[in-house]
Amino acid sequence: MSYASPPPAYPVRVPRPPGPSGLGVVALAAAVAGVVIGSVAVYAGAQGFADIGGLVDEAGDIPDESVGAFLSVFLRAFGWLGAGFALWGLLATWGLVQGIVAIVLHRGRGAGIAALVVAVLGFFVVMAFFAIGMTAGLGSLAPDAVDAAVA
Repeated sequence: MSYASPPPAYPVRVPRPPGPSGLGVVALAAAVAGVVIGSVAVYAGAQGFADIGGLVDEAGDIPDESVGAFLSVFLRAFGWLGAGFALWGLLATWGLVQGIVAIVLHRGRGAGIAALVVAVLGFFVVMAFFAIGMTAGLGSLAPDAVDAAVA
Protein backbone atom coordinates (compact mmCIF):
# COMPACT_ATOMS: atom_id res chain seq x y z
CA MET A 1 0.00 0.00 0.00
CA SER A 2 1.38 3.37 -0.93
CA TYR A 3 0.65 6.57 0.78
CA ALA A 4 0.59 9.96 -0.97
CA SER A 5 2.75 12.62 0.54
CA PRO A 6 0.84 15.59 1.98
CA PRO A 7 1.01 18.89 0.11
CA PRO A 8 3.58 21.36 1.43
CA ALA A 9 2.38 23.74 4.14
CA TYR A 10 3.78 26.71 2.27
CA PRO A 11 4.20 27.40 -1.42
CA VAL A 12 7.49 26.35 -2.89
CA ARG A 13 9.40 29.33 -4.22
CA VAL A 14 10.64 28.92 -7.73
CA PRO A 15 13.67 31.11 -8.46
CA ARG A 16 12.93 33.94 -10.83
CA PRO A 17 14.88 33.79 -14.07
CA PRO A 18 17.10 36.79 -14.66
CA GLY A 19 15.51 39.45 -16.79
CA PRO A 20 17.08 42.09 -19.00
CA SER A 21 19.92 43.95 -17.32
CA GLY A 22 18.75 47.45 -18.25
CA LEU A 23 17.51 48.30 -14.77
CA GLY A 24 20.90 47.73 -13.16
CA VAL A 25 22.76 49.51 -15.95
CA VAL A 26 20.58 52.62 -15.61
CA ALA A 27 21.11 52.56 -11.84
CA LEU A 28 24.87 52.38 -12.32
CA ALA A 29 24.79 55.20 -14.88
CA ALA A 30 22.79 57.41 -12.50
CA ALA A 31 25.17 56.77 -9.60
CA VAL A 32 28.28 57.42 -11.71
CA ALA A 33 26.76 60.55 -13.25
CA GLY A 34 25.92 61.82 -9.77
CA VAL A 35 29.46 61.37 -8.55
CA VAL A 36 31.06 62.92 -11.65
CA ILE A 37 28.71 65.90 -11.98
CA GLY A 38 28.67 66.49 -8.22
CA SER A 39 32.46 66.35 -7.97
CA VAL A 40 33.00 68.83 -10.80
CA ALA A 41 30.42 71.30 -9.47
CA VAL A 42 31.65 71.04 -5.88
CA TYR A 43 35.26 71.54 -7.00
CA ALA A 44 34.28 74.65 -8.98
CA GLY A 45 32.35 76.07 -6.04
CA ALA A 46 35.09 75.36 -3.52
CA GLN A 47 37.74 76.91 -5.71
CA GLY A 48 35.47 79.89 -6.32
CA PHE A 49 35.78 80.86 -2.67
CA ALA A 50 39.41 81.76 -3.36
CA ASP A 51 38.19 84.69 -5.42
CA ILE A 52 36.75 86.14 -2.23
CA GLY A 53 40.25 86.39 -0.78
CA GLY A 54 41.30 88.67 -3.62
CA LEU A 55 38.64 91.18 -2.56
CA VAL A 56 39.86 91.49 1.04
CA ASP A 57 42.36 94.22 1.91
CA GLU A 58 45.47 93.84 4.10
CA ALA A 59 43.50 94.44 7.30
CA GLY A 60 41.09 91.62 6.49
CA ASP A 61 38.17 93.91 5.71
CA ILE A 62 36.09 94.20 2.57
CA PRO A 63 36.35 97.72 1.12
CA ASP A 64 33.03 99.47 0.48
CA GLU A 65 33.55 99.48 -3.29
CA SER A 66 34.05 95.67 -3.26
CA VAL A 67 30.88 94.68 -1.41
CA GLY A 68 28.90 94.09 -4.60
CA ALA A 69 31.73 92.05 -6.10
CA PHE A 70 32.05 90.09 -2.83
CA LEU A 71 28.37 89.18 -2.85
CA SER A 72 28.51 88.21 -6.51
CA VAL A 73 31.54 85.94 -6.02
CA PHE A 74 30.13 84.46 -2.81
CA LEU A 75 26.73 83.68 -4.29
CA ARG A 76 28.26 82.16 -7.42
CA ALA A 77 30.58 79.91 -5.38
CA PHE A 78 27.81 78.98 -2.97
CA GLY A 79 25.50 78.23 -5.90
CA TRP A 80 28.02 75.85 -7.44
CA LEU A 81 28.47 74.10 -4.09
CA GLY A 82 24.74 73.81 -3.51
CA ALA A 83 24.07 72.56 -7.03
CA GLY A 84 26.91 70.05 -6.82
CA PHE A 85 25.80 68.53 -3.54
CA ALA A 86 22.13 68.54 -4.60
CA LEU A 87 22.80 66.87 -7.96
CA TRP A 88 25.06 64.30 -6.36
CA GLY A 89 22.46 63.58 -3.68
CA LEU A 90 19.57 63.19 -6.11
CA LEU A 91 21.41 61.04 -8.65
CA ALA A 92 23.13 58.92 -6.00
CA THR A 93 19.81 58.28 -4.26
CA TRP A 94 18.23 57.33 -7.58
CA GLY A 95 21.11 54.94 -8.33
CA LEU A 96 20.95 53.48 -4.82
CA VAL A 97 17.21 52.77 -4.87
CA GLN A 98 17.15 51.52 -8.44
CA GLY A 99 20.22 49.39 -7.73
CA ILE A 100 18.43 47.70 -4.84
CA VAL A 101 15.40 47.07 -7.07
CA ALA A 102 17.65 45.64 -9.80
CA ILE A 103 19.30 43.28 -7.30
CA VAL A 104 15.97 42.07 -5.92
CA LEU A 105 14.36 41.57 -9.33
CA HIS A 106 17.47 39.93 -10.88
CA ARG A 107 17.53 42.54 -13.64
CA GLY A 108 21.15 43.54 -13.89
CA ARG A 109 22.26 42.28 -10.51
CA GLY A 110 25.98 42.94 -11.06
CA ALA A 111 25.40 46.47 -12.29
CA GLY A 112 22.95 46.99 -9.40
CA ILE A 113 25.59 45.97 -6.87
CA ALA A 114 28.08 48.30 -8.56
CA ALA A 115 25.50 51.12 -8.44
CA LEU A 116 25.07 50.51 -4.72
CA VAL A 117 28.80 50.70 -4.12
CA VAL A 118 29.27 53.81 -6.28
CA ALA A 119 26.31 55.59 -4.66
CA VAL A 120 27.54 54.92 -1.13
CA LEU A 121 31.26 55.49 -1.68
CA GLY A 122 30.60 58.45 -3.98
CA PHE A 123 30.18 60.63 -0.89
CA PHE A 124 33.88 60.26 -0.15
CA VAL A 125 34.80 61.11 -3.75
CA VAL A 126 32.67 64.26 -3.74
CA MET A 127 34.07 65.34 -0.38
CA ALA A 128 37.63 64.71 -1.63
CA PHE A 129 36.97 67.00 -4.60
CA PHE A 130 35.57 69.59 -2.18
CA ALA A 131 38.74 69.41 -0.09
CA ILE A 132 40.98 69.55 -3.16
CA GLY A 133 39.06 72.55 -4.50
CA MET A 134 39.31 74.39 -1.19
CA THR A 135 43.01 73.60 -0.92
CA ALA A 136 43.68 74.73 -4.48
CA GLY A 137 41.69 77.90 -3.93
CA LEU A 138 43.37 78.74 -0.66
CA GLY A 139 46.75 77.80 -2.09
CA SER A 140 46.30 80.40 -4.80
CA LEU A 141 45.95 83.01 -2.05
CA ALA A 142 49.19 82.06 -0.30
CA PRO A 143 51.52 84.18 -2.46
CA ASP A 144 49.37 87.25 -1.75
CA ALA A 145 49.44 86.56 1.99
CA VAL A 146 53.22 86.09 1.94
CA ASP A 147 53.71 89.34 -0.03
CA ALA A 148 51.49 91.21 2.43
CA ALA A 149 53.37 89.79 5.44
CA VAL A 150 56.79 90.65 3.98
CA ALA A 151 55.86 94.20 3.01
